Amino acid sequence: MDDLLEQDNFRFQKLPFPLPADLESSANWQGPCTAALDHTESWPVLYILSNRRNQSVYIGETTNYRRRMAQHRDNPEKVFDETLLIDSPTFNQSTTFDFENRLIELFLADESFRVTNKNNGYCAFNYYQRAQYRQQFRLLWSKLRTLGYATHSIGEIENSDLFKYSPFKGLTPDQYEAIERILALICREKKTCTFVSGMPGTGKSILAITLLFKLKNDPERNHPRVALVSPMDQLRKTYKMLARSVDGLKPGDIIGPSDVASREPYDVLLVDEAHRMYGEKGAMNISVYRNTCAKLGLDNSATQWDWILKSARNVIFFFDPKQQVRATGMGAENRERLIDRLESEGTEVYTMELSTQMRVQGGDEYLDFIYDILTGGPAATIAAKEFGNLFSSTPLSESARARQLEQGTAPLYELAIVDSFAHFEKLQLEKEVDCGLSRMVAGYAWDWISKKDPDAYDIEIEGIRRRWNSTSKGNWVNSPNAVQEVGSIHTVQGYDLNYSFVIIGDDLKYDPEQDKLVVNRTAFKDRGAKKTATEELLQSIVINAYYVLLTRGIRGTFIYICDPDVKRYFQRFIPTI
Repeated sequence: MDDLLEQDNFRFQKLPFPLPADLESSANWQGPCTAALDHTESWPVLYILSNRRNQSVYIGETTNYRRRMAQHRDNPEKVFDETLLIDSPTFNQSTTFDFENRLIELFLADESFRVTNKNNGYCAFNYYQRAQYRQQFRLLWSKLRTLGYATHSIGEIENSDLFKYSPFKGLTPDQYEAIERILALICREKKTCTFVSGMPGTGKSILAITLLFKLKNDPERNHPRVALVSPMDQLRKTYKMLARSVDGLKPGDIIGPSDVASREPYDVLLVDEAHRMYGEKGAMNISVYRNTCAKLGLDNSATQWDWILKSARNVIFFFDPKQQVRATGMGAENRERLIDRLESEGTEVYTMELSTQMRVQGGDEYLDFIYDILTGGPAATIAAKEFGNLFSSTPLSESARARQLEQGTAPLYELAIVDSFAHFEKLQLEKEVDCGLSRMVAGYAWDWISKKDPDAYDIEIEGIRRRWNSTSKGNWVNSPNAVQEVGSIHTVQGYDLNYSFVIIGDDLKYDPEQDKLVVNRTAFKDRGAKKTATEELLQSIVINAYYVLLTRGIRGTFIYICDPDVKRYFQRFIPTI
């Protein structure tokens, strides 16, 4: 056995796995940390089982280490050769349970080891001095890095897609309740369709991935034919990458809408970003679309939602009607028509709503504030009067945010209009250096010239030139050139940013008679979105697109506005720097 290592309040000891017979059976053995604690078999500890040959780990917590190791020894799936035992005189079971799940999250995204845990989807909870314990956890992670169990810092990991979409996330109470309800529904014999709605940041994608993992890895549930459908190419590739790294998932569990036509019917289909699905009028390739309809025995009037419903006994759609950015997308009206039809056909239909905000640190107040500015609602005026209590127009450094968190004070959400584009660009680059994932995005108000001519520039503002995203197929947010480029709605929907730098282009105008924002159809360059849209629908599409762009930033949003009248309208609600 290695000597006991100490770092502040944490004690680390390496032990063989399984425990030698003399230790396992000794009545006098009181655990490896008795030099510091006078507890025998009832003190909470953390442990990491590891196998360096195949780079796999299992992470756990227990109040009876010796008994728990005996249980693992008798499990043929636990093929490990070493245990790292982690103890602290300040541990309580709430702490070790929280730390266990935090370690699973981080180990998965760090990718130094393959995580073999199967217990996902726990309900997140608060406990006494949780904020202080979470700060201590950073010391624990730092020590694990020095011991060779982890490679990356917590900051680097939290910026990764593997972390953001991990099926081991702690769930909000409404997410946890939704999972329990959905699992109960799909055990019924009747065909079901469930609509799960929620604003940006309420964790719809996390819920879908968590459900996929549970259904694929729960031996008590007989649902062998399960898949997650992602209509967005970029997100689908991200999810496939995640599936390669998660024990119990595989890339084939992630499919596109048309893939259902060439496979056997499913028990359960989970459809992420369902508001992005469309009918024939929204198809880029009409022949492929019609061929898929034919394979499924449907006529050409069928939508992608019909493809899904034809191919599974249980369907769960995750969507937000405020994020509909295509004329044929699933808005509120289309959903209601679909529900009426399904009920008339005998399908059991259920609706659920997620309400707890997980992404934007400005909370629901910020989401309502932005939506009401864009639509002329009342929350904008209310929030503007209370601006100092909700937001900060002064950019905060990473060190300043850390100090506030250590003091138990949550930093205010950073929000401001930036007067100069040069300052806007400089601030974005400063935030990128400080914490990463700071991206410039814009409404679709410029032609995509660089798509055919990579040397050309698409956007020029105040003498500064930028290009649209150089890729639309992979993960643009984390691509090498993303910091110097401008992303569109089609590259960031579904992704989180630390800071969002939003350019509002000439596709929005201010109407003084109505005292509201209106769409300028001529300046809107997304031909696919506007070719079949009425004026009313186009207004909704453009407003929704800006709503998505303005709600990507976890820590803050900075805005540059091209049109002077639109800028003056926004300045009624948001300060300028």
